[in-house]
Amino acid sequence: MEQDTTRHPLAESIADDILRGARAIASFLGEDKRRVFYLAERGIVPIGREGKNLVASKRRLRQHYDGLTAGGTVADNGGAA
Repeated sequence: MEQDTTRHPLAESIADDILRGARAIASFLGEDKRRVFYLAERGIVPIGREGKNLVASKRRLRQHYDGLTAGGTVADNGGAA
């Protein structure tokens, strides 16, 4: 009997949403890695940690920055992931 190796659509959408590592997050935001660490350590943007690595959701980052451009504040957007 063959094993089904197809991925569930939800798993693909989650995998596509997650940014792993400061370099990936910096590239997505158009910032440098040091700025990403600064923003994460202070809870300014929704970036979390998975062990020693930074992780972020593209969706949450977009919501955060959309809120800021709509006149919101960092506090309105909940800080860390």
